[in-house]
Amino acid sequence: MENIDANSLDTQHNVTIEPENEEHGEQISYIKKGHGQKVTTRPLSAIRLELALDELKMSQSELAEKIGVHQPTISRIIDGSTKRSRYLPLIAKALNKNVNWLSGIEPNDKNNAIVNKNILDINSEIFIIVPHYKKKHNPALDNINESISEEGTAMFAEALIPKHIKYENLRFFYETERAMTPDIRMGAMVTFDTHDTKVTSGDIFVIEYGNSTCSRYLFTQPNGDIMIRAKEPDFPDYIVNPNSEDFKILGRVTLATNKF
Repeated sequence: MENIDANSLDTQHNVTIEPENEEHGEQISYIKKGHGQKVTTRPLSAIRLELALDELKMSQSELAEKIGVHQPTISRIIDGSTKRSRYLPLIAKALNKNVNWLSGIEPNDKNNAIVNKNILDINSEIFIIVPHYKKKHNPALDNINESISEEGTAMFAEALIPKHIKYENLRFFYETERAMTPDIRMGAMVTFDTHDTKVTSGDIFVIEYGNSTCSRYLFTQPNGDIMIRAKEPDFPDYIVNPNSEDFKILGRVTLATNKF
């Protein structure tokens, strides 16, 4: 039997543990719509999957197609032949159910999601919400305003973000050049720390130079200038004055998610 308190199984479906007896051992009783009360020795996870499909009026074949498996795979979970299927997280996502409920661990069948500023907690799994960086040019004022675009956000597991970084300082952009391939490919989602702009020679930063936003290696020069270098050799090095109006360091790169 899965690890769950018998007194908090599932009152919504009247799922309870029957008293153990010598003939049948531990049994679970539950109400199945159209069939009345049923008693079984199958695992709690099997019963919950059966009830979830009934609730959504979804067939085993439809669920199997959603997660990319054959129908007998779902059938074996429901009949109790497969007790701890590796497909349960995919099934839970397809059914919009809490995977711990589906596994028989928790009494709550809904995904618990809590948003606090830019931190998202889903069933105690912490994710960081990062806004999209976008440069907007206002011809009337002839200046550049930095803004958080309303067009989108990215979400990363907290474990991927270094502990010393303040999450509210993170932004991301989509790389449009191949200059940093293979480390950062064209189309990669590049996350950077807007409060970390002090150049450490050889580190990768997101910069604005002219009308371009891109990622590059930066190197300080003896006279205070900055050398900009790409990974690809056919992109030449160039030197800029850090006080130039055409040049700005947006932040140090913390994470790059490449598209393959």
